[in-house]
Parts: sequence; C-alpha cells; structure tokens
Amino acid sequence: GGWTNRDWLMTKPVLQDGETVVCQGTHAAIASELQAIAPEVAQSLAEFFAVLADPNRLRLLSLLARSELCVGDLAQAIGVSESAVSHQLRSLRNL
Repeated sequence: GGWTNRDWLMTKPVLQDGETVVCQGTHAAIASELQAIAPEVAQSLAEFFAVLADPNRLRLLSLLARSELCVGDLAQAIGVSESAVSHQLRSLRNL
C-alpha cells in the first residue's frame, strides 16, 4: 500500500491561470518516503557548485577541456591577468 511519489505527481490537479492552491500540511505517506541529503553532503555540494559558479572558471574549464594550455595562453584567451588565472586555477584544483 501507500502512495509512491509518482502516484502523487500523477494525481495533482492542474491549475488554470489565476488559480492557487494552499498547502495545509504534508501528506504523511509521501513525507515518510522523502529523505533529504545529509547536511554534510549538502555543504560539500554547495562548496563544489560555488566554485563552478564563477564565469571565468567556467571559461577556463571550457578551454582546458579542449587542450592543455599554459597560464599565459589561458590569460590571453579570456582577457585577464596571469595572476587572475593562477588564482582561478588554484580554486579549481582544490575541488
């Protein structure tokens, strides 16, 4: 017995424009099946994604995924100083 998450999703009403639904508590059957990730895992993931959230780091990763490049080449490719590239690479290396 019991509802699965899929059953619950498939029976949710479809709202029309302007309609709202007020939640009046969590269904016990559904809540018993839910399990959040551990706080330590959430912290590790948040730190990982924070490092990846920097646009220049993503640009560096996109370049390095295609070819091995030195710091000077990377700096020229993304238009920042070699010092800035070194700093970004250090952050990525610490992942």
